[in-house]
Amino acid sequence: ENAISSPYLDAICLGEGDHAIKMLTYLISEGKEVKGVPNLWIKGEDGSIEKNQRLPFREDLDEVPFVDHDLWVDWIAYPDKHVSVLVGRGCPFKCTYCSNHAMAKLSTGKYVRYRSPDNMISEIQSVCDKFPNLRHIYLEVETIGANIVYANELFEQLAQWNEKRPDQIQFGMNIALVQGWLAESKKELLKQFFEHCNKANVTSLNVGIESGSEKIRKGMKRPPHSNEELVQFLEMCKSYNIDINIYLLIGLPHETPANFKESVEIVRRVNPKSVSLSVFYPYIGTDMYNVANETGTIE
Repeated sequence: ENAISSPYLDAICLGEGDHAIKMLTYLISEGKEVKGVPNLWIKGEDGSIEKNQRLPFREDLDEVPFVDHDLWVDWIAYPDKHVSVLVGRGCPFKCTYCSNHAMAKLSTGKYVRYRSPDNMISEIQSVCDKFPNLRHIYLEVETIGANIVYANELFEQLAQWNEKRPDQIQFGMNIALVQGWLAESKKELLKQFFEHCNKANVTSLNVGIESGSEKIRKGMKRPPHSNEELVQFLEMCKSYNIDINIYLLIGLPHETPANFKESVEIVRRVNPKSVSLSVFYPYIGTDMYNVANETGTIE
């Protein structure tokens, strides 16, 4: 509602844009009136807003075409250095500061989805053919740990593909610690996951901690686990020679300097490869925006 009121915007997409952008560009290219495009709010010349129906979330991600790198390569300084390939869409967690829990409400249908390993490897091969000097690929996913069975299957096939190459590709991606992973009944499954990581040449993982304060994490609805469990998981990653990048937030509602020092303490204990520190931003429409508003964190 805020964005569409801008005089500089003619339309806004709510939900996934794959179908919407295709239909929109077709109508424009054919000189036809832009109307009736699912997932779009379209502003008329009189200022009225056409709010079209929302399509369900796309179920089969294998139907999405591969990224056309030729469109972008002229604007990228080192196109063979930082290439990402999509694994899936959506996140199962409901973290209050993140847009996912708000976006999951935009359409009907399954929100957390994955591409098939065969489809992914086909794109990975095409990227490697296009950029022969490529040595590292970032697998784009909210958290690969949302489905360990899927992850192990993907890594198994990546390992088989990598074995046939003279220069193996390294992979990195996001992961979040899930409640119960460190229980005795699940440790074998977690061990198998890391073994599959090694086989597939997964050399780096981004781990979202966000806060070293258990109290703050609980308020953010992060997956529940203690700091000791968090450190144990991170140390386990490192024991399999996987570089760790820790995601942290600062400036959260109710956070004190003492809370942030707990984050610093975890980083010092684990000694990760790197840390990505972000300032909390209250996305309108998220639960944490409301908390920030109520507590006076923002005006």
